[in-house]
Amino acid sequence: MRTGYPFTMSWLPLLVYLSLDAANAFTGAMHGPYIELKPEVSLVTPELRPRVGATGVAGWWFGEYDEVYAFGRFTGVGLSFSPHILPGKPMTLAELEVRRGWDLFVVQLVGGLRAGMEVPTVHTESAHWSARAAGQVKWRIQPKLGLILGLSGGVIGTNDGPAPTPVLDFELGIGWSQPARPAAP
Repeated sequence: MRTGYPFTMSWLPLLVYLSLDAANAFTGAMHGPYIELKPEVSLVTPELRPRVGATGVAGWWFGEYDEVYAFGRFTGVGLSFSPHILPGKPMTLAELEVRRGWDLFVVQLVGGLRAGMEVPTVHTESAHWSARAAGQVKWRIQPKLGLILGLSGGVIGTNDGPAPTPVLDFELGIGWSQPARPAAP
């Protein structure tokens, strides 16, 4: 007779858990605000020039979610501001972001897209634009607060300049989010 983990029924609860859709589990329609602050280091090609900066994001999420267990899938829409110190030129980008995420108790996985324009200043010679894809992992240290490790990549270009420049951002920061109230059916 065979024994051991693969030959017992102990894998059945795990299989059932993994096959449940978030809408069928413990979740209900919810929504709420999120805020993130992420200092970052970026590499700008073609010379791989480093730049330092930060990204601040404020937005609203909605989806099937369970507040007690921090479990569920969500979509978020937000506005991010990213001041950076480029070699020789400061720049601030204002970007619209759309994200899709999944909370699994203490870990949150997020993927999203951002696009925007440079905020005009007296130092602005030509308007910059950006388009980036981003991913991040948030580890909850408290029910509403977590540490974020993120990576985003894309391009930054100018309206009247050469071809867009690839950029890669490494982010480490904190994030807060909270359900506002259950969404009306």
